[in-house]
Amino acid sequence: MNILKSRPVGIPERAFATFIDIIITFTIVILIHFFIIDQPIIVMGVILSLFYAIILPVLWDGYTIGKRLIGIRISHVSDGKLTIISIYLVHTRDDKRSIHDLLASTYVTSNLPEQE
Repeated sequence: MNILKSRPVGIPERAFATFIDIIITFTIVILIHFFIIDQPIIVMGVILSLFYAIILPVLWDGYTIGKRLIGIRISHVSDGKLTIISIYLVHTRDDKRSIHDLLASTYVTSNLPEQE
């Protein structure tokens, strides 16, 4: 089975998962700002976003909360931001990989970890 062509994930699923993740991080930052630490929201937002987008998927089999709710995850091909080029690649490539997926040797899939 070619894992890159097995249930690739396109722009709508990625965008919806990202939207959910943004709502979650924004809510957490606002709660922390008002109830725990009176620091600038931008600083807390950047720190939390980095943790959420980078560390959480590493610790949780490629999932963020948004990706988990949508049923997609980041996975390695072998054991950032969307750009116009990335959007074009996701839209036109059969494996739906964007430029950052190609550079990082990753892909976004709806397969569960046990199915790979």
